[in-house]
Amino acid sequence: GDNDNSNNELASDLGVRGPRLKRPTHKAWISPIANNTLKYKHMATIARLGSVDSPNARFVVAWQGAEDNEGSLTQRIYHAFSKSSTGEKWGPEFKIPAIENGNAQWSPVLHVDEDNNEIFLFYSESRECIRIAPQEGDFNPSGVQNDRQLPGGDIMMTSLKVPTFENYEWLKSVRWAPPKKIFRQGDVGKGVGPIPKVIANPMIVLRSGVWLLPYWREPHDAPPCSNLLLTKGNAGVLRSRDNGKTWKAYG
Repeated sequence: GDNDNSNNELASDLGVRGPRLKRPTHKAWISPIANNTLKYKHMATIARLGSVDSPNARFVVAWQGAEDNEGSLTQRIYHAFSKSSTGEKWGPEFKIPAIENGNAQWSPVLHVDEDNNEIFLFYSESRECIRIAPQEGDFNPSGVQNDRQLPGGDIMMTSLKVPTFENYEWLKSVRWAPPKKIFRQGDVGKGVGPIPKVIANPMIVLRSGVWLLPYWREPHDAPPCSNLLLTKGNAGVLRSRDNGKTWKAYG
């Protein structure tokens, strides 16, 4: 009920405003549109390298970008490292090295394992699920001119092992591990068929040491990914008990 005797364990919306955030001390461009050929950038994610109170801390940001529109076959994951603990200046942006299958890459998620000096990057990579470009006379409010892939696909993981988070000489030679597939989109004619998997939320580590990566299934109406058995998306988690070496899906 809406009375004062309701269960105190339940959250209440009292319309109370919290403390005001401090005024930002600066702002900085990480990847200005005007400086390169990418016309589309989205789904940025950020992670801190080093302890929060360390003057040597840095940041890494990753995002999806394409030369034209979302879902373009040129869409890849890009990343950049800050040059200071405040993020006022940033280094150059680079693509995440990947096997070039000519498919769009989506929704990067970063995780920093400070105990082992390792940065993990998760993302999804399209497979099939192509929406054909609008034809002349079609309703096309976004002005899309090319075929485009729809969000999600196989969930991939790559990692960057570094010597330390106390100095950053290693930034002169960044070498990400070859990406590996940790969860398949699914195949035509098998089970419920190809249903793209999408990620966006941070991975968490439980007290037990188990890793949990949230994901969701996103059915589409474009063949061969149109699905009559699953017409609404649903969520689950990927679980790893061995620091990302193997994964199992739940939900």
